[in-house]
Amino acid sequence: MGDDGSYLESDRGPISGMHTEEIAETTESYILGAAQRGSSLAGSVGAASRGATEVISHTTESFVEKGMDVLKHPGMYLQPLYKASMYLWQNFPPISWFGYSAAALNAIPIIILLGFLFGTCAFVLSIAGIGIFLAEGFFLGLGLLFLVPVVCVLTFATLTTSFFTVFGYGCYRAAVFILRGLGVLGEEIIVDTKGVAQGVERAVSHLQE
Repeated sequence: MGDDGSYLESDRGPISGMHTEEIAETTESYILGAAQRGSSLAGSVGAASRGATEVISHTTESFVEKGMDVLKHPGMYLQPLYKASMYLWQNFPPISWFGYSAAALNAIPIIILLGFLFGTCAFVLSIAGIGIFLAEGFFLGLGLLFLVPVVCVLTFATLTTSFFTVFGYGCYRAAVFILRGLGVLGEEIIVDTKGVAQGVERAVSHLQE
């Protein structure tokens, strides 16, 4: 730059042909313009996105409300369809002819199919029932393998305990009868003996339980 403030030829850039300050100003203006355009574009995109979100949200809410209304009051929406179908059935003969013809021609195959389904269902259920009975029988037999020995052992133990109890009580009664006949036992001894016998009986009954 010269003394008078003017630019010298040596200050010009070889590619742009402009001075440094001019290049700086031009670059600044380009950058600011691009930034402004980018900001405006971002604002437009954001506004469009918000608008699309609101539209989608409103549409979804309307669809859900409409679906819930249909589920709550199906008759109100099906009744017009039913009336329209009945009107066409009664006033447009080809539709009724087609319906009657299709029903007449397909009745026998449908009956055969239903019979086949019922028959196969009964067959499958019978096989399943037989399998269930066989499985339950197997597990019942497996349980009896443990139950029968336990029942036999407990029954034998009960019989043995009862036998010894009856035998001991019989011996006691016989001894009391003999000693009383001999005059050896007094009334006090008999009371003590009865108490001991009752204690033995109670102990045996508790053991049996």
